[in-house]
Amino acid sequence: MAMNNKWSSDICGCCADWNSCLLSYFCPCIQYGHNVEAFSKRPCCLPCLLYFLLTIFASSSWIVSTITRGDIRARYQIGGSCILDCCCHVWCRCCALAQEAREIKAKKDFVAVPNQMNQPGMPGKPNN
Repeated sequence: MAMNNKWSSDICGCCADWNSCLLSYFCPCIQYGHNVEAFSKRPCCLPCLLYFLLTIFASSSWIVSTITRGDIRARYQIGGSCILDCCCHVWCRCCALAQEAREIKAKKDFVAVPNQMNQPGMPGKPNN
């Protein structure tokens, strides 16, 4: 699967969405929880708590947020690497969380299924 798409907004494009910008800066654990909820349809409480605890006790919230950023890139077919994702969350955590929130919002109806018509049981494909 080609990963040739780009982020819909720049990592420093926080002014495009003040809500995610301010939430990412002042309450990053809540922004992370909202991102996980919007992206995976899981409740935000557990990811938020995990992020908070990892930040407070181990200063390692960048690990889970790097993984989530990689999942976002994979679903939306955005180019990049785990190293770049890690760098974003280690050095620009607030900007990275806000960028992910903007991306999820911009692509909330995106379906990354290449050859959807060729799968059995899918609409438009007669079942034999």
